[in-house]
Amino acid sequence: MGLAALNASGVIRRVEERDAGREAVMPTGTAYSDQLRRLRRQARTTVLPRLDAAASRAIGEIAINLALRRGLSVSVCIARPGQTLFFCALDGSGALDETRLQARMKTALAFGQSSMEVGLRLRQSGRSLPDFGFDNEMLSIEGGAIPLFVREQGLKGAAAIAGLTSEADHELIVEAVCWHIGVEYDRSFVGSPFQRAVAQSRIRNNGLRI
Repeated sequence: MGLAALNASGVIRRVEERDAGREAVMPTGTAYSDQLRRLRRQARTTVLPRLDAAASRAIGEIAINLALRRGLSVSVCIARPGQTLFFCALDGSGALDETRLQARMKTALAFGQSSMEVGLRLRQSGRSLPDFGFDNEMLSIEGGAIPLFVREQGLKGAAAIAGLTSEADHELIVEAVCWHIGVEYDRSFVGSPFQRAVAQSRIRNNGLRI
């Protein structure tokens, strides 16, 4: 799986057109919700020193190890536009995970924000992806993908996880990046949604339907 389609479709034009005030891409009113503020803090603390094959493999392997230790069935992808740097699907992960990963990463690259943050902002503003010139079939506002910014270089790629709930997918990839760059992971959001995702994944692994 790759993100070469991003170049052909012009999806990343938003990245090139976005100015320094990238939060203005989506109007959200006068105040951020607690969750949006937390997502902004996450974005500021997960800037990478570099994004290359070695860094991508390290982040991907951290994410996979975290999932294995917790008994989670996920798929993980890290990519630059036009080039997949890391991909792994664990036993029990879904057949559609690759499609979900690609759609979420396209969103993260297009807006320079996590797919979860984009979804929250859209719902808050009452707008949709087509309002910004994007096809709902190509992009996704499910949580699980984050943009990868490199210090002093800007947006260079995206990382994503699929297989859990929207919230848990997002938190797991953020946690993996935090481990990689050596910053503290804020667990304040990891509550019932994350624990429920863990339970659901274990049920799937046992061959039961939810």
